[in-house]
Amino acid sequence: MYHYKSQGYSSLRVDGEGLVEQAKDATKYLIGQVSDNGFVSASADYGWYKPHWFRDSSFIAMSLLGASSILSSKDVETAASAKAAADRIIRFNINAVEKYMPSLRSSLNIPFEDRDRFQSMRVHMPARVDPSANLFKGRVGNTEIDDTNNDWNKWLIQYDTLPLILLSLERKSMLFGLDINEKDFISRNAEGIARYLGKVYLTPSSDAWEVDMEYLHSYDIAAIYKAKEILKRFSVDGTIGISAAEIERIFNSLYNGGMQQAMRDMVKDGVLYSRRMPFSEPDTAAGVDFEEMFIFTRFGITDRELGAGVERRTMAEIERKLFNGHDIAVRNLHDTYFCGGRWLISGYEKAIYLHRLGAHAEAEEKVKRINNRYSEGMPEQVIEDPATGIDEGNYLALNGGRTIQRLNWSYASMIDSVVELSDVFGCPPASSAISKYMRFKRCS
Repeated sequence: MYHYKSQGYSSLRVDGEGLVEQAKDATKYLIGQVSDNGFVSASADYGWYKPHWFRDSSFIAMSLLGASSILSSKDVETAASAKAAADRIIRFNINAVEKYMPSLRSSLNIPFEDRDRFQSMRVHMPARVDPSANLFKGRVGNTEIDDTNNDWNKWLIQYDTLPLILLSLERKSMLFGLDINEKDFISRNAEGIARYLGKVYLTPSSDAWEVDMEYLHSYDIAAIYKAKEILKRFSVDGTIGISAAEIERIFNSLYNGGMQQAMRDMVKDGVLYSRRMPFSEPDTAAGVDFEEMFIFTRFGITDRELGAGVERRTMAEIERKLFNGHDIAVRNLHDTYFCGGRWLISGYEKAIYLHRLGAHAEAEEKVKRINNRYSEGMPEQVIEDPATGIDEGNYLALNGGRTIQRLNWSYASMIDSVVELSDVFGCPPASSAISKYMRFKRCS
């Protein structure tokens, strides 16, 4: 039910060939960033980003798989290299999961009341690692990094890690099918991953930006929800030997009302907020965060889980408060990292969202505008007026007075937007009523 034969797509409406060529250039750049063993830094030009992030690498792998698909009839060599690079990343990531599975399993016997033990890196998989999949420690340029220091590294506990690795495997399954080692990995570890993730969505952690360790995050809960759906689909097609009903039971058994209620508990007055403290109302003062866009574009959450009209109202809040008339958004209204600039990935994700709503020309024009403006490189973010920001960590000085100029995730997002505009996944035509448009269940 997953496997669709890779082929060359060309349904871009305005300037398809130009965008595909730009995506090909970005693809070649990313291929060059992937080591022989699949290790890939978040960025080549900033010390703190030298390690391998499972989140970033999973998005990179997915973008390379998509690039291989749209380039297969145009540039066979680049298409093959893109898939090979994606395969290496996925292999690195699943080998790392194997390495940390004993730690994940050891967390299953810790009661929720023992938060200190459960929030120790010793019972989790870290968010980033070195080329040997160990906790990163060493000197990178002028920067000393020591992720083994358990006193400060709780931000490395990020619950999107395993879901995004599964998401990259799902995308490969859809486009090319899985190889025997990938199927074996999923089969042997599915139940352990399900039991681990079925527990952690009740526990405070970092969000997608490695901050807010004392909160539950709607992004994390949605990522885990997506992992549940992926494992259920792999159950249906026989990849794993645990039933879809049992997977559902594992994920739903710990929370009163199950995972759907866990999502709805992040909603207040019809808006999905980014965080809340355990046993508390959503933090309306914190507002929305653009990481919530992934909930709709990548994780398949719709009004069916959230309640009527929640997606529309949440996206309206994100558009009004975070994009605020720009092509790209700030992460949230309280962001001070690198002076709180606007992140490139937000613009490309918005284009993906627009395309799935049926606003194809608007989505394509947005991608063209962003590409043309940042044609010399894909930075992490853009600071319109650094003088008005707060650079608490002195990050600009550490990076030569500028933000990260080449973020691999930004390149991946650009590629993904072009893959989306190429209709690789055959998303159905959009309904005029967003609350009724059940798009991501079939074509995420």
